[in-house]
Amino acid sequence: MKKHSGQTHERSGRFVCQPVEKEPELSSFTVVDLTDEVELTEVKQEETQISDEAASSSSAESEETFPKSQGRLFRPPTPPDGYIFWQNRKLRTLHLALPEYKRVFMCNRMIGPLHTRENMVIRYDTPVCRHCAHSVSLNSQLSANHRFF
Repeated sequence: MKKHSGQTHERSGRFVCQPVEKEPELSSFTVVDLTDEVELTEVKQEETQISDEAASSSSAESEETFPKSQGRLFRPPTPPDGYIFWQNRKLRTLHLALPEYKRVFMCNRMIGPLHTRENMVIRYDTPVCRHCAHSVSLNSQLSANHRFF
């Protein structure tokens, strides 16, 4: 039950009138003046020990020299030998196809009006169709295993 200005509210939404409890008088509370200044007579030992430890650890760290990271260089994707990229204009996904293929990618998706080979924007984070990549890797493994004499 919740109390609202002399009424009790039940879960059903019905209000039940009950007498309001009398609020305590202000004279029963202790009044403290917050403008008075308080003097500290002793300093805690814990605080000084922590600050000494912090100063000693920071000076030890400053003596160490860390080698500069060379940073990783991410290069944009390149098509495997014998294949070309087509890019979806909206999603920017790169698909693989053989140069003589004009209708189908290596993933068996159709080349449509949203795919282009001109003005492609290829960055290091441009997605490559995983089905095309998988198909190309399978084709290269099959051609390496089956040699015709």
